Amino acid sequence: KKKKFFCYYLMRVTVIYQQEKLLIDCEENQSFLDLKQLVFEKTNVSPENQKLILNGKECNDSVKLSAGNVTNGSKLLLLRQSVRSTPSNTTKPQTPTKKNNSSSN
Repeated sequence: KKKKFFCYYLMRVTVIYQQEKLLIDCEENQSFLDLKQLVFEKTNVSPENQKLILNGKECNDSVKLSAGNVTNGSKLLLLRQSVRSTPSNTTKPQTPTKKNNSSSN
């Protein structure tokens, strides 16, 4: 009987960051978040601070590289962004304000 095994395609992509070209070896089955971890090892920019751009569009962390049309030789742009301290879907808590016409004792 033949043994079944999975072989993923190893590829090299270029990530451009601050006018520097970083060569990153990755596999087509990895996600963009996995790629961000590999980029972190070379740039020290944490994955949550990374925004990867491919063909003018931001890459979704959960998408596999193969599904995101990343192939051997693809070029991605890395933008560094500041970490959001609060989730974007929350609003700042309202603080009570004093009315000008209230009297104080």
